[in-house]
Amino acid sequence: SLSMYATDLAPSRMIRARLKLTDILQQSSEGLSALVVYAGTPHVVTPLTDDTNTILSMVNSLSPDIMPVKGSDPVAAVEKALEVLDQAGLSQGRILLMTDELPKGFAEQVEPMLSFRTPLSIMGIGTREGAPIHLPDGSFVKRADGSIVIPKLNVSAMKSTARELNARFSTISSD
Repeated sequence: SLSMYATDLAPSRMIRARLKLTDILQQSSEGLSALVVYAGTPHVVTPLTDDTNTILSMVNSLSPDIMPVKGSDPVAAVEKALEVLDQAGLSQGRILLMTDELPKGFAEQVEPMLSFRTPLSIMGIGTREGAPIHLPDGSFVKRADGSIVIPKLNVSAMKSTARELNARFSTISSD
């Protein structure tokens, strides 16, 4: 979503997420990986493959601007990730959800989809303090009343959701 342009993680949440994803993929030595991105709707960028270089080649082109529907629907993203596993005929896999916000009721919506064979890890992207959302044209995202939107990472809510789902939780870091 546009909140990935926030600069509370330098140089932006989006770039920090790309770097973290690159690190994770470069450390992956075996197994299959896929890449699903989402905003208002989820999309498969790469299906399951053992060729992490293919996924890595796509990471730097990821941006909220390429998404056809603005918004943020992590529930649909998890559902799409599960479809990718099903389409490959796999009965197990891991899902890493990199996000800066989870909607209310996320756990209740996602829990019936997950099984013990498909554990979820949630990586929170952002800080508790947040920062304005810088758009590529140099302006800021504003509310209808003209005030600047400052998205903040609600770590305690994300941790609570992760506990409900028996999921791992971490926040993005530079190491």
